[in-house]
Amino acid sequence: MENLKHIIKSENGVHARPAGYLAEFANRFSDVCITIVATDKQCDARSILSVMKLGLKQNDEVTFNLNGPSEDRVVEVKNALSNFLATNF
Repeated sequence: MENLKHIIKSENGVHARPAGYLAEFANRFSDVCITIVATDKQCDARSILSVMKLGLKQNDEVTFNLNGPSEDRVVEVKNALSNFLATNF
């Protein structure tokens, strides 16, 4: 398992469009489970509605937990997620 911490930079937070982008990203890696943890809530990153229910706002810190079939695959997806977050959130 790998973890990735990220601070939401978008002044609009994570509303429908970015939640959709995140769910689309997570669904491309069906062999790796990506869970988002924020304060006292967590959700599967593949679900747009679950991501929106987190109510993420600018400057919120979230942790992405990644779990998959092999450590190499999880690290590969973690690096892709890091790049995705840097350009979209």
